[in-house]
Amino acid sequence: GRLEDLKVFDVAAVDAETPKASEVLALRAVEALRAGLLLIDRAARKQPQESLPKPPPVPAQDAHAEPRERWGFEAGAAALVSLDGVGLAILPTARVAWAARPSLLFHAALAGAGTRPTVSTSGGQVQVAQQYGTLGASYRFRARERLWPFITLAVGGMHTTVKGRTDAIAEGRRVDQWSFLFAGSLGAGLRLTHRTYMALAAHVHWAEPYVAIHMVDRVGATTGRPNLALTLTLGAWL
Repeated sequence: GRLEDLKVFDVAAVDAETPKASEVLALRAVEALRAGLLLIDRAARKQPQESLPKPPPVPAQDAHAEPRERWGFEAGAAALVSLDGVGLAILPTARVAWAARPSLLFHAALAGAGTRPTVSTSGGQVQVAQQYGTLGASYRFRARERLWPFITLAVGGMHTTVKGRTDAIAEGRRVDQWSFLFAGSLGAGLRLTHRTYMALAAHVHWAEPYVAIHMVDRVGATTGRPNLALTLTLGAWL
């Protein structure tokens, strides 16, 4: 406080003959002390208060935050069938995905080396082997939820091998055909843990050119116009 603002009280100038001189002296001393304290308090209030710097805010951390999904790998099985005569084939399949955003994925998929359905007619039998590979993009809805639907568009190639035998010819012919492949998919994923999931998807494949299987003098079956596929995979984010 500013001590120069204090007033000095003459507490000693008390006549000794005054009645109760000691009590008067004590009262004057108390009054002088109280006045001095009031002046010190008033001087302290006039001085500006120094503001202390505020500590920097600590960013809040979400205890339930999930790890960033960047690279994913899936493996499983695909069931492939033609709508025009070629039966069901079970193919191992694998896919690698890169998440540009939580909802947007780019991926590459392969399927093949599976079962070979047989096309039988009165003229003979044909075994059909099919493999395909695609590059595409998927959009996931509600990507942070445990269950998320998704749609996929992809392009790629399909390789079809036809090996047949007719009643008239003991040794049949083998034909290989490469086709450009368009694929569209609709499916859903189920999160199992923070890094693992399961996905089920239905696909429509359209091949150009498609493969027509000729039995003697007529077309016995076709594949690729269109083909339907159902895939079930297990995946993990790396």
